[in-house]
Amino acid sequence: MHLKIALLAGDGIGPELSESAISVLSTIQEKYGIVFAFFLKNLTRYLAQYTLVPIRTGISRDLRRALHTKISVLSISYFSEKR
Repeated sequence: MHLKIALLAGDGIGPELSESAISVLSTIQEKYGIVFAFFLKNLTRYLAQYTLVPIRTGISRDLRRALHTKISVLSISYFSEKR
């Protein structure tokens, strides 16, 4: 298995930790032959959210509209206790 990790300076860990992280990852890569790729994971998570959030909100909106329309069409006698 071959994985790659992109370490972006300023991605929330700070520049002083970036150098240390790079040295640790380089040591792991040399010892175990592993190349890391965090960027791919974050990119796919972003793209999933980018596409799924509008779908989820659209479904909720459509359900609310359908329910509102259905309730609005019902006669007043439907809401009373008398049948």
